[in-house]
Amino acid sequence: MLNRIEVLDSTEYLALRDSFAVSKIATKRTRAKGMVNYGADTDWFDEILQTPFSQNHHLALDGGMEKTNYRISFDYSDQDGILLNSHKQELRVIASVQQNALNDKVKFNIQLGLTDNKSNPVDYNAVRQTIQRNPTEPVRNDDGSFFEFPGAWQYDNPVGVLTERVVDNAGSRLFGNLGVDVYLTKSIKINATGGMNRYRQLNGFFMPSYSYPMETAGIDGSANRWAGNNFTKTFESTFEWKKTYGSHNLAVLGGYAYEYYMREEFYASTGNFITDDVLYNNLALGSFLSEGRAEMTSYKGESILSGFFARGSYSYGNKYFLSASLRREGSSKFGANNKWGTFPAVSVAWDISQEEFFKPVAGVIEFLKLRAGYGVTGNQGLDEYYIPIIRYGQDIGFFYYNGMQVRGYVPISNANPNLKWETKAEYNIGIDWLSLNSRLGGTVDYYIRDTRDLLEEYDVPVPPNLSSQMWANVGSMRNSGVEFTINATPVKKSKLSWDFNLILDYRKNKVLSIQNDYYKLEYRNIGDVGAPGISAWTHRLEEGEPVGNIHTYRFLEIDSVGKWVFDDIDTSGTITTEDRTVVGNGVPDFYLGLTNTLRYGNFDLSVMLRGMFGHQIINAKRIWHENPMFLPRNIMKTALDTELWDDPEFSSYYVEDGDFVKIDNITLGYTYPFTENRYIKSIRIYGTVNNVFVFTRYTGLDPEVSFKGLEPGNDNRFDYPSVRTFIVGLSVKF
Repeated sequence: MLNRIEVLDSTEYLALRDSFAVSKIATKRTRAKGMVNYGADTDWFDEILQTPFSQNHHLALDGGMEKTNYRISFDYSDQDGILLNSHKQELRVIASVQQNALNDKVKFNIQLGLTDNKSNPVDYNAVRQTIQRNPTEPVRNDDGSFFEFPGAWQYDNPVGVLTERVVDNAGSRLFGNLGVDVYLTKSIKINATGGMNRYRQLNGFFMPSYSYPMETAGIDGSANRWAGNNFTKTFESTFEWKKTYGSHNLAVLGGYAYEYYMREEFYASTGNFITDDVLYNNLALGSFLSEGRAEMTSYKGESILSGFFARGSYSYGNKYFLSASLRREGSSKFGANNKWGTFPAVSVAWDISQEEFFKPVAGVIEFLKLRAGYGVTGNQGLDEYYIPIIRYGQDIGFFYYNGMQVRGYVPISNANPNLKWETKAEYNIGIDWLSLNSRLGGTVDYYIRDTRDLLEEYDVPVPPNLSSQMWANVGSMRNSGVEFTINATPVKKSKLSWDFNLILDYRKNKVLSIQNDYYKLEYRNIGDVGAPGISAWTHRLEEGEPVGNIHTYRFLEIDSVGKWVFDDIDTSGTITTEDRTVVGNGVPDFYLGLTNTLRYGNFDLSVMLRGMFGHQIINAKRIWHENPMFLPRNIMKTALDTELWDDPEFSSYYVEDGDFVKIDNITLGYTYPFTENRYIKSIRIYGTVNNVFVFTRYTGLDPEVSFKGLEPGNDNRFDYPSVRTFIVGLSVKF
């Protein structure tokens, strides 16, 4: 495990209780009375851990004849998680065949694959419970049942959370592709490829009658089943022409593509079983069905994407390069007026090192290419049920009709026939270079990426609209950045070599607009700190500002009586939501990647590290678990270092710098070649450590939180511990 939250042990907990018991502050004395000594000494986090063992196996066979080649691979993995009862298995088989016919003028490509997986996911709430659980409480009562507090709010025995539920998820995927290339001439090729991909999933969940939640609710067990089916079929056909005229190289490609996607789901749940033995396998035994308390839902959605495309390229003397393309795509997800979008692209490149005037410096720089490009791509990133028509759903109310109570239906979406593609237009320029006999090289890239007609859901008035929200294309955003890569071989000898790859990436973004004359939205507060006791957003999306701004109170100090003091931004004399301001941003500015590979004789060593810099992280665990007011539930050790005695509040006090450098992977291997063996070419034995170490000032479990979406940099309370894994492997080549 990479890290853990340090909380008070039983000795520290009882010592704090004793100090509170004689405090001059009445509320502390009250807290002390609730800090009961139950006589145990429990490390709750250790109690939910298991020693995981994982195994991965890979076998690949390939061969062929003059006109036929084949390959079949088998992969099997069996992995334990670090938390009790967490487990995953997967089997994957992929076979492919290439067949040439008619004097190699026709080539067939066939691929067929099957995967089967089973998993037992766990409730991450167990990790949160280990932080707040009283360390003097035992895990179990004398009779073997779990030690619980009936009626306590969000206070569950974490071992019970992980062991008193049955969660079985299973899925299988079947996919295949069939393609044919027909060479009409040396210059003309026709291709047609069709494919399908089907993924079926069946999940089962059961909570027995003796589990704490069921005993508290007075229910004799609860069970549900969920089934899903995703199906995709694709077809693509192309015509390609290539020709060389002296120093001129021409290529043209045109084609058509089609994709059909379908997703369907079914869910049913019930409760009150006569026995726990059947688990989720006979939902009809639950009396909720006859009592009208069972739940059942189903869904099916479809979408179609099709398009025509063309691409042409030209080069002269391997010095000047020009490429252009055009795509015309249509999607069923958009409105009747805008189902089709047009997406052009063009790029040019100049190999300067091929020019005569470059020869005087060719001994220093062997290769230098300048390139530039512009392109537009489309995004149809809506679920298939966000169709731009009026949709209806069940209302929570009933009305009396014809002697019966009938559930009402209401509009849940508005029609928008003008809903269209979100587009991304990118300008880029770059340089590629090599020197020192190709032992030193790199690239420099600069780009500006404008996203327009952002797909977003907006509040609209009712009436004239039937529903209060509508999907529309309104906003725009700009991303820009520069990326440097360096590839080098500082040492290259017969027995010793050293290669490294360095990537440096700087990025920034800006929201250009999120409203127009019809859809009004000056800013949008997003995110949620969560219960208990705090109703606050975490981020603000605003025109002219970058995505990811963390928006809350600016912390000034803790006063002499332990109360919060925040910055009164509007100078009103009272702290209100108007005093919230930008206190950081959750999107990193700089990214670093470095890979070193050393080889000495038959030994090889690789070290990979990454880093992210210039951003902030919300340490949500500290908001509650570092606040002594959270007592008599347990708190973090760092809470002993504060004079705070006030209700939890989200402020810049809990926003930390998130810079980090992480050693991702270290692998050491030894390869033994069999030069005289007809059957075995080589054997390699290796050892790998993943998630080796992290260098950071961030005080949370792991600074590598989610940086995507509109709420980046939020380290919430419900996360899976980062783990350090050790792998020993053997690879045999025949």
